[in-house]
Amino acid sequence: MKKTVCFIQARISSSRFPGKVLKKFFKHLSILEYLILRAKKIDNVNDVIVITSSKIDDNKIFKLCRSKKIKVFRGSLKNVFLRLVNSTKKYNASTIIHLTADNPFLDYEMAGKMLNYFKKKNINYLINNDFNGKKRKIPNGMEVQIINQKELLKVYSIMSNNKDMFDASFFEHISLYFNKNKNKKSYESFKIPKKLQAPTDVRLTIDYKEDLKILKNLAKKLKKYNFNSANFRKILLQNKKILTSGKSV
Repeated sequence: MKKTVCFIQARISSSRFPGKVLKKFFKHLSILEYLILRAKKIDNVNDVIVITSSKIDDNKIFKLCRSKKIKVFRGSLKNVFLRLVNSTKKYNASTIIHLTADNPFLDYEMAGKMLNYFKKKNINYLINNDFNGKKRKIPNGMEVQIINQKELLKVYSIMSNNKDMFDASFFEHISLYFNKNKNKKSYESFKIPKKLQAPTDVRLTIDYKEDLKILKNLAKKLKKYNFNSANFRKILLQNKKILTSGKSV
């Protein structure tokens, strides 16, 4: 059976803010739990899986997932691409939605529209940030990638057999190969409808303690974890001044 699975990449050993994904974010929810609940609201997704490393530090993520009955896969710490490849094989995922745990404000409505477009057009890769180009219509921290599993396996084989052409960063960051090869016909950037666009001059990713403080405040103003796109953009615009480039005001 072909399955669409959402994989959330998470680890404890962040160099800038260790343990951030398990920090309390909204009421009793950690950053990771908050994102998982939002990911579960994407239409037509069969499963949500957390993919973490087999390092001892990430036992905390593993134990949290087990205690909350959340599926979790463990693999290489630095070779994230291989971790994703192996997790897709285990869970028989033909279509992959890839998220990172430090971006809690997933727009599940946009992700659902992206998934419909991806399947309708029968493409191999879709991202919603214009491949980090000048035409991006979302802030840093709202990225979603959708990948055909066969293409993922093919790309990993290419990189593994040509390591002189691909340094370690390509294995750590899933999007780099696709960004480099963005002109391929089957790789596209999603054209975001105007009603789903958001200011690009704010940050919605958690890299530092200052980011957590600011975005916890935003989550509080949103009042619930399952807010919709329209409500999110309304609150975002009302609080744009506090969403600076990572420094509290």
